[in-house]
Amino acid sequence: MQMTFMTFAWLPVVMYGNARLLQREDFAGWIWLSTGLALVWLSHAPIGAWATLCTLGVQGLRLLTRDTQWTAWRRAGAGSLLFGGLTAFYFWPLAELSQTSSGGTGYVIGYILPLTVGLAAVIRHLATGRRSWLGLAVLATAGLWFMSRSHGRWLGTSVVLAAGVTTADMRWPAWRVRERLPEWSVAVLVLGGLLMLPFGLPVDEIPALAVVQGLFPASLQPVSGSGRGLADIQIGYGLWTVLLLGLIAVAIRPTWEGRLFGLMGLVLLAMSVPVPGLTHFLLGTVPDPLVDISSSTLWVRYIPLLAMVAVFLGFIGGAAWPVRSSRAMVGLALLAGLALGWSLRESEKFVRHGYRVINSAEEVSAFYRPENIRLYSFILRNLPASPYMTNGVVDYLLESRLLRAADPTMEARPPVDWTRTREVTFTTKVDDRTPGRLSLEPKLTLAPGERLLLRFEFFDKPYTGRLVCQGPNGFYREYFLPAAGFFAKSFGVAPERPKTIALWNTSDRPQPVELIFLCEELPADGSPFGDFAKVTMQPYTAEQLAVNTLGLIPYRARAHADEPMYLETPRAFIPGYSATVNGAYTPVTRSPNNRSMVKLPAGDNLVELRYTGTPALRLAFALSALCWCALLAVGIQAWCRQAATPT
Repeated sequence: MQMTFMTFAWLPVVMYGNARLLQREDFAGWIWLSTGLALVWLSHAPIGAWATLCTLGVQGLRLLTRDTQWTAWRRAGAGSLLFGGLTAFYFWPLAELSQTSSGGTGYVIGYILPLTVGLAAVIRHLATGRRSWLGLAVLATAGLWFMSRSHGRWLGTSVVLAAGVTTADMRWPAWRVRERLPEWSVAVLVLGGLLMLPFGLPVDEIPALAVVQGLFPASLQPVSGSGRGLADIQIGYGLWTVLLLGLIAVAIRPTWEGRLFGLMGLVLLAMSVPVPGLTHFLLGTVPDPLVDISSSTLWVRYIPLLAMVAVFLGFIGGAAWPVRSSRAMVGLALLAGLALGWSLRESEKFVRHGYRVINSAEEVSAFYRPENIRLYSFILRNLPASPYMTNGVVDYLLESRLLRAADPTMEARPPVDWTRTREVTFTTKVDDRTPGRLSLEPKLTLAPGERLLLRFEFFDKPYTGRLVCQGPNGFYREYFLPAAGFFAKSFGVAPERPKTIALWNTSDRPQPVELIFLCEELPADGSPFGDFAKVTMQPYTAEQLAVNTLGLIPYRARAHADEPMYLETPRAFIPGYSATVNGAYTPVTRSPNNRSMVKLPAGDNLVELRYTGTPALRLAFALSALCWCALLAVGIQAWCRQAATPT
């Protein structure tokens, strides 16, 4: 949650920029808004995307329904350019990475552009009643249909509803559509989605919806005693009270900023608390790129926004509160104070949990020794996936390979020479208290500095569970079975998968290692699991490997090639890498395994691989640095001017 917490410093700036632009349309508001959004993106991309989506909704409704003059749009364009300049160095690498993946920026543009144009055209048709906007919405629906049938059906249904609303408004002016454009716009889009739910909009199975439904009603209850549950991540009774009072205030005496903040709060509220049909529609229409970077726990990403909306809506509602009685104001303040006090008391559970699980400096240093660090943790959608991806600890010394020049899909030489081996059959011992916990014997002990490669020969058994290697001094790693990864060359039981894992000890004392299999599928007849696997053990050193890896940042390695061949490095292939072989620059190409590889001549070779970036990326860095420096200079100048003005 570290990156999420970083956004809390800048989300108020985003909300202030939105509120300021709703109260008075000026470029200073766009400076605040663009700067806040840029800082949120730099802190955490998923929350930055959600903050941008909320901003597009609020400012889009303002520009499409109220401030439609050219001056307002020109300022919005300037604010967008400022945001683009501040984040150029952040977003440009993503555009370069997308070229190496199966999707890419082109798909995102092809998906988002017709959706945005179609939504804007529907709102403009409601605002003006012109059929030209309706025609544009129909064209956008046709374009979206080829990228997403479900979203195309939703947009098409909304177009039909918008046409019906404007026709009815001309016959019955009492509908007052023009006076309530933000509310009518949201109502048309939501109703269009609800009408399409029986036809599968957008999909019947939505992981994010299942998460929200599974957490309810715990997400509205007091924090659990441990403070570790996903449902414990909530805005608390204090902000729920403030949000409710703010919604009541803007409903009784609506202001422009109150109405739009209220709509934003209601939408986020419906996405946080399951409302039959409505929550299904809202979570189902989240754009696919946003789902990709947010994962199924979308709720964790937008709950901070709901908290900020509650705070600002409370201030906006308080300023417009219709009851001016001192007793009423004192009562409301007391109610909000009691609720906030309760939330403060609940937050102490997180603090107590933190003290309970805190580790000593010695434990932390042991845990972060090289043999305990996972080289692979997750895969970004933009990065090309490598089939070597293993969900567990791997030795980086074994991640460099020599490939044949004629056929790079074949290894020219195995990483380890299996000559000094010994074979052991690991047997299982059942823990009477925990039947699924099988201890493997014999136990191992690694000498200081020793590296050991284990090659498993599995039997015909149900290997469903986790293979755990643990010991004192922070030694721990685990591998899921029957496959410790989603790709063909990750450790696993199937015949075509690699069967080796590495154990090594960088400490200055012997390291006992206990192997445990946490079995999820014991034999149905109740018989013992028996022998676990036949294991061949091979000690090795960095100097004995086919590729002697000298460092990772920058990547440096020595390798002897009997003939011209390729060196496949552990680095995922992305634009911007440069390499030298024996001091001479060598092109970096993509290996069949989506790794960066360089060609080696026959003989001894010293290879160095660095990420220097593409020329476009360095230009983006210069642009972002210039924009941030200019923004700082403008801020200092404004502060000096304000300080010099007599009060």
